[in-house]
Amino acid sequence: MVPATGWHATAATSGIQRTGVGIDAGARRGYRTGVMAATELSCAELVTLLSEELDRAGAEPIVASDGDFTLWDGDIGEALFEAALDERVLRPAALEPLRAEAKRHGLRADGDSNDVGRVLLDAHRAGDYPNAPAFAMMAWAFAGFGVDEMRAFAEQVIDAFGLQSRLRAELEPMRAWCVERGVPLWLVSASPLAVAEVVAGRMGIEHVVAMTPRVEEGIVVAALDREPTYAEGKVNRLRQHTAAPILAAFGDSEYDGALLDAATLAVAVHPSAALRRRVDHMDRAFVVNG
Repeated sequence: MVPATGWHATAATSGIQRTGVGIDAGARRGYRTGVMAATELSCAELVTLLSEELDRAGAEPIVASDGDFTLWDGDIGEALFEAALDERVLRPAALEPLRAEAKRHGLRADGDSNDVGRVLLDAHRAGDYPNAPAFAMMAWAFAGFGVDEMRAFAEQVIDAFGLQSRLRAELEPMRAWCVERGVPLWLVSASPLAVAEVVAGRMGIEHVVAMTPRVEEGIVVAALDREPTYAEGKVNRLRQHTAAPILAAFGDSEYDGALLDAATLAVAVHPSAALRRRVDHMDRAFVVNG
């Protein structure tokens, strides 16, 4: 925990140093061995660190952040998919691909698209259907929807989701800092593009990279259009849009690790146990817990 009077951590611990007024972010990204811990930061200390690193930046950088359980509490992709199942709006166009997906993972595949989708969702929650294919499926399962129709459905889901009450208050100073300093904030999400864009619009975030289903003649088809925005795919997809240096990256889960690795400053937000173990052995890594 950060002492109230300031802290000092050498390269043998967190790789950063503060002496009361300034923060020295130390060496470039690397991994350490032994028993270590990432430094915990308050909101104010986080903004100070961002400002000092920006002053040292030689190019115009960006900030990149995961969304679910990082910028807000909850999973918008899962909320979108479960709402579709509850309302039984998944289309016949998704049925055969959903059945194939269920069989691939040893799951029951009878019923219509909504029935098979429910089996897949339940298996995912039980840990029997891995994150990477599950998150991709929740995007392409809307096969048969028009792009505008999917966007309208996402708007309804986010209305019910209660986004404003779920936003991480501890990261609002970071978002305000990005606006004030003119640093673009990129949302890099494993949730479907339609719902990620709705949330980004309501938060004032202009740049979004998310799980993108293929669209043909304005209609979603049961396949991804691009590499999944999961694990290393988050960095790869971001780099398809911008080559700007990543000043800081924020995430909560192990599959955000590659994105954090790509940044000058890695910030774990209410991290999972797996991500906490990872950042505890990373240089220039920090934790924000509220």
